[in-house]
Amino acid sequence: MSKCAIALMDPSLEGKSLLPWKEKGYECWSYHPDHKGEGETSQGIRTCHIKTQDLLDDDTKPDYKIGSGDLYITELVEKHYDKVAFTAIFPPHANLSYMGSQWWGKKALTNPDFQEESISLAMTLRTLAENWVSPYYIENPAGVLSKSSYLGLECMIMEPYDYGGYLDDTDYALYGNEEVLPKGDWYRRRRWIWTGNELKLPEKRATDWKGDIRSVMTNKRKDKRILQDYPPRGFNKAICEVNHG
Repeated sequence: MSKCAIALMDPSLEGKSLLPWKEKGYECWSYHPDHKGEGETSQGIRTCHIKTQDLLDDDTKPDYKIGSGDLYITELVEKHYDKVAFTAIFPPHANLSYMGSQWWGKKALTNPDFQEESISLAMTLRTLAENWVSPYYIENPAGVLSKSSYLGLECMIMEPYDYGGYLDDTDYALYGNEEVLPKGDWYRRRRWIWTGNELKLPEKRATDWKGDIRSVMTNKRKDKRILQDYPPRGFNKAICEVNHG
């Protein structure tokens, strides 16, 4: 059995989407531009800087440099080749989500290719998982990617509360935000999910808690940020349960 799980640009900056895999004994890696070199989180997720901002003009090289040592994408493929059991991909959505569309005009004045570059990055991250031949999913909010065929037309819409039934009381402590995360992931945060390499999708198992569904669109800015940046624990635990082993 492959013993490696990878998160590409997990917004939690701690590879939280991989915690269920870590608990099952997998070596877990989180790659993100905001990681400083190589390190490890308190929960044992190995972290590594990923450098994606510089498109290369040399056609003999892949599109992106990647890693703290300016590792090329082909070298990262080789680093984990034949060892990856699962990949979670979170393309940055600042330039792609409809929620930020009011700033697109100003961004285009500075960089007319800002969306094309973001789309290219999303497709490059998918290429990594394809080359690892690992089951994977890609997550993004409603936006350019969800209304196009860039990543393929087959996708689902995920709501955190639909998978809250996979959680138990210990899960909130693992995420470290018990005061913000509603019981049973009972909140809304619509995300489009694309899958590949035969990733199995779990059945929905909503929690039986029937309080008001807490929305990420709240006036409490700190709470909104946490709910946006932390991949839903129930959904990722469900993904691990049906794809592990």
